[in-house]
Amino acid sequence: MAKKKPCDFCADEYFGEPDVLPNAHVYFERYPDNGTMCLTVFSFSDDHEQNAEESYQIPFEYCPQCGRKLGWM
Repeated sequence: MAKKKPCDFCADEYFGEPDVLPNAHVYFERYPDNGTMCLTVFSFSDDHEQNAEESYQIPFEYCPQCGRKLGWM
């Protein structure tokens, strides 16, 4: 069986520009070779001082767009 060709979503790592909300910055990153997506949120007080950071790693074995198996092979 031939390996499936990567689509735009799973071809390369992605480091997104932040979505800027009134008191937060939200980053989305994906690492298809490691099978991980990461969502990071930085929150800021009203005087623009960072007061919290939360990061969530979301494992995924298959590309959600094309269905290709991910990870080192």
